[in-house]
Amino acid sequence: MGANTSCKGKQDDKPIAIAILGLDNAGKTTTVKVLEGKPSDSVPPTVGYQRSKITHKNLTINLVDLGGGKGFRNAWRHYYDDSYGFIYVVDSSEIQRIDENRSELEKLLQEEKVKGKPVLILANKQDLPDALEENDILRKLNIEKLVNQNKTLCRVELCTARSLAQGKKMDESVKHGFDWLIKTIYDRYEDLHRRVGIDVQKRQENEEKEKKERAERVQKIREERAKEKGEGPEDDDSTFDKAKDPYVPIHQAVKNAENPLGKPPTGRSNKLDPLIAKSNGHSTRQITNSERKLSAEHATIRDRRHSSNLDLSDNEKQQQHDVMSKHFSEEELDNFRQCFQLFAPQGYVDTPDKLSFIMRSLKMAPTIVELKRYFHKYKKDSNIVEFDDLLKIVLEHRSVEKSAQEILQAFQNYDQQRYGYIDTKELRRILTQTGEKLTDKDVDLMLRELNVGNDGRVFYENLVQMLTQPLPTRR
Repeated sequence: MGANTSCKGKQDDKPIAIAILGLDNAGKTTTVKVLEGKPSDSVPPTVGYQRSKITHKNLTINLVDLGGGKGFRNAWRHYYDDSYGFIYVVDSSEIQRIDENRSELEKLLQEEKVKGKPVLILANKQDLPDALEENDILRKLNIEKLVNQNKTLCRVELCTARSLAQGKKMDESVKHGFDWLIKTIYDRYEDLHRRVGIDVQKRQENEEKEKKERAERVQKIREERAKEKGEGPEDDDSTFDKAKDPYVPIHQAVKNAENPLGKPPTGRSNKLDPLIAKSNGHSTRQITNSERKLSAEHATIRDRRHSSNLDLSDNEKQQQHDVMSKHFSEEELDNFRQCFQLFAPQGYVDTPDKLSFIMRSLKMAPTIVELKRYFHKYKKDSNIVEFDDLLKIVLEHRSVEKSAQEILQAFQNYDQQRYGYIDTKELRRILTQTGEKLTDKDVDLMLRELNVGNDGRVFYENLVQMLTQPLPTRR
């Protein structure tokens, strides 16, 4: 495969997509970092999915890093349509999870939208003493049988995906495996490209059908709710699809969205205040002033929060569009829409827990209390939150949530030597004795999920990932 590799029949410059799969803690995100040529120490676990773009021998490739937690694996199938190939990463040192890996790999290779597409299996963490050898990997994962049954091109590489020191090259096995995957894709590009196009078209047709069915279900819920309240039917039903459907085009969804900004919430995350107050008060004041300005400019829209968008004048709709355009790019809105569609295929969420999945996947950190408040504040009369409501929630939450980088900088204030970690005793003291205090039980839950080693060190990036997720529900 030369530097000027081209594809027969390739009529556009659209990048090919490769999905990165595997169990949690297998090293998927680290593998992506290695392929990007970036440092990969202390990589936090992926919640939901992350996209990145790389150039490989003059070819543009989109890497889709999918979270490996049990709660997200069922969502992998939503990414099979667009993918030209797959990388499945296995932690070869976790012998106790080999059966779980075999089960997930079997499900993957049996998928109709995966069969026939090339799959690179990386047996990662070969530097660890308990790592399985190649023959054991092949036998325990039952790879030969699975590949033959499903007629899938497959290659196994033993590797160690880890941080790239300055001037060092990536693990040769990762490089050779990735070269094989890309070459295989482009050798069969015409067939794969046609297949991806057909699968994507079918998905879009199914989405359109489901969208109409969702709209009808939501409308029925509203009508039943109106009957219970003794009210008349909603305004013109014929305009429902355009005004209420959560999957209308982005520009229309933005136009329909209302300004959510009122007074800043009185309750802030009990995880952030003790750390940020030390150095970032000025930033908080700027956000608050912005909120007040927007609140004053668009008070009329906010006061009409529970009325139908159909009742708004053209001028008011334009005001809504202007507000959202100030805060969200088209790319962000498209990402919100895809995420909402993934976690709310029925077109709405009806509990704070379901709202939590969406916001966490968008890398936001509402607490349980905040989630409940957002849900009850923005839900419609039928007790559901639709896509336009999500935009309002995201806009409000962004105004009060500190970024992960700010949290990281705050922790560094306690680490003058810049070791990159904090002692568990010091962490417990900070979280239980300053600001809006956590309980020891909350801290215990946090430390257990972080899997802190015997040395008692908690690395910043792992901790930041934890702090930017809702606290576990107390039992």
